Amino acid sequence: LTHPQPPYQHQQQQHRQQEQRHRQLPSAARPKTAPVSAVGGALGTAAAAEAGVRVAKCAVPRRRPERRLKLSVHAKQYVPSDGFGGISPERKAANHLRTLFTFVAVKIVLAQLEGSGRGALGAYNQTDYETLSGLLQAEPVRDGDEWLAKLMRKNSLLAVRVLEVREAYCEEDFEYEQLERLARKDMREANVRLMRSFASSSFGSALADVDSSSSESDGERGASSGTSRDARDARGGGGGGG
Repeated sequence: LTHPQPPYQHQQQQHRQQEQRHRQLPSAARPKTAPVSAVGGALGTAAAAEAGVRVAKCAVPRRRPERRLKLSVHAKQYVPSDGFGGISPERKAANHLRTLFTFVAVKIVLAQLEGSGRGALGAYNQTDYETLSGLLQAEPVRDGDEWLAKLMRKNSLLAVRVLEVREAYCEEDFEYEQLERLARKDMREANVRLMRSFASSSFGSALADVDSSSSESDGERGASSGTSRDARDARGGGGGGG
């Protein structure tokens, strides 16, 4: 008795026999093989089969899905344009910094003129020192440009010196990174301090209200107990007299 072969083994045998017959044929008699992209695009798979051309299966590479970067864009808060006279907060801060740099430059030049912390008598240029210190005492630096314009009318060379020192300090010496760090740190600490102060004051007022209400209730209870005691004494006195 012969057992029937499984269908997949029969198919494998047929496939091996076809390959052997294909190898035995001469190269000229072998059927032509063309990729799907060359034949299928022009004739199609059915037309290529009718033309006697065997279509070879080409492995088409899979296209990887494109990864889209998710950018978390933080929407900035809206600042009204009339908040600082039509200028931005950054421009307002820059104006204040320019005035600050002017004051710092004046102090630097004064220290250079007096020399090593000595007074006006030991200054290298006593006239310029007196001019600069006198204007600083008479006119506080509220606007750097206006103050320098006044100094320019008094002593142009001294004003140019202050201008150069102000620009050099702004570009080379001022620590902008430290300014940002301190501004953020002080802002957080100030917010926490204000919230704690408000919470403690609110808690203290709540405790005061509780204490006042408890004292009022104690007074009312004391008054009611005194009234009841007087009533009992009055009843006791009346009974003894009878």
